[in-house]
Amino acid sequence: MENLYLFDWHEGQAYHLPAILRQFVSYYVGQGPLSIHQILPSVCTWIGQGVGDALLGEQFLGQYPTLTATPEIHLRPRGKQQKQMELAVYFHTTEEVAPSATTGNSTTISQIVAPPQRWIDLSFARNGQLGLFKTKRQALEFVQAYLTAWEGGYKDFTKFLINYPRREYWEQDFKLLQASSQDWSADFAAQKAYLYPHNLQIQVLNALLHCFTPAVLRWASWDEERRAMIYTVPAPKLWAALAEFYAAITKAGVKIYYQDKVVQPWHSTISLQRRHQNTDWFEMQVEMSELDQEILQAPAGPLILTRQGLVHLTDEQQQLQRFMQKYFGPGKNHAALAPGKGLTIRMSKARIFELFELKKLGLNDLLTPEEHAICDHLLHLEKLPTYPIDPAANATASTSPNSSALTNR
Repeated sequence: MENLYLFDWHEGQAYHLPAILRQFVSYYVGQGPLSIHQILPSVCTWIGQGVGDALLGEQFLGQYPTLTATPEIHLRPRGKQQKQMELAVYFHTTEEVAPSATTGNSTTISQIVAPPQRWIDLSFARNGQLGLFKTKRQALEFVQAYLTAWEGGYKDFTKFLINYPRREYWEQDFKLLQASSQDWSADFAAQKAYLYPHNLQIQVLNALLHCFTPAVLRWASWDEERRAMIYTVPAPKLWAALAEFYAAITKAGVKIYYQDKVVQPWHSTISLQRRHQNTDWFEMQVEMSELDQEILQAPAGPLILTRQGLVHLTDEQQQLQRFMQKYFGPGKNHAALAPGKGLTIRMSKARIFELFELKKLGLNDLLTPEEHAICDHLLHLEKLPTYPIDPAANATASTSPNSSALTNR
């Protein structure tokens, strides 16, 4: 519709509707009875652009307190054999409550809220929209194209909707995406409105599909009681891609929990101090926490399951882990650290190339200028050094049967 007017027959006035309201009317006319939740995304978009509002009872929706809902990821094994992993996506809000009269302290309340309807639609769940495609392959190709369009703003996804029975549904949803940078929702009982930033949603969805492949949507379900989208992933597949998923998600500030404990980075407290010895080259005194010991005793990798929860290691920390495991790794015999005491690494000239590992780990202050010079010399070595051979040894070797005379090299 190019133009649409609303007539007030009692007052004898006509109103010209703006483009966003024309889109709403042209789409919903003829749709039959609609629930408030079906039209709420459009109504909230009007509010965000300042072109409309909705009167709910005695209060306008635009007057509701507004909270931002952000996603978080919860992981837990499923079943006794733990062959499957549950990946649950929650959206939560945080709200600071004013100080109470008795304590005078303010409190922060965290609440789980339902995800935007789009998350349910992008699944084969009972209430999802992907089951309406003729094949699962076509549905998954549509999802990838739709997310690309969402991120880039072009509509290549429409070619997958040629024989789709609800083509207008996704076209209208895409218009809402382009009209605002966030989704809206509301809790009428609590009289609160919720905002869902698009950038966080697209980053989580892209990470899900990239790390666990689009097939992850085939086993997605909507848990209404928990207000969570549940994705089931084979355990080997999840553990293989979890480090990459963690890196992608945490860049956006989204937290991941494993069995209700947040996955945390490794804050290593390993301390190395050089001590000179007369009997050998030098020693390094090592101090570390119990968490550090757990990580060194675990198999090398980017994710380590400890008593404090799942811990993530960066590439540099994995290098430190592998170096320290030579001395304190699995199967190594060493006493547990006593409070205030450390362990010792004895450096021998027979293992001179371990100097390079110390430099690679950024522990340059542990080396003397002479040792730095050794490393630089070996790094820039153009030819093997020559050493004179004792003439007596040369003569002895030349008298041996079937031997060649040694030359000074």
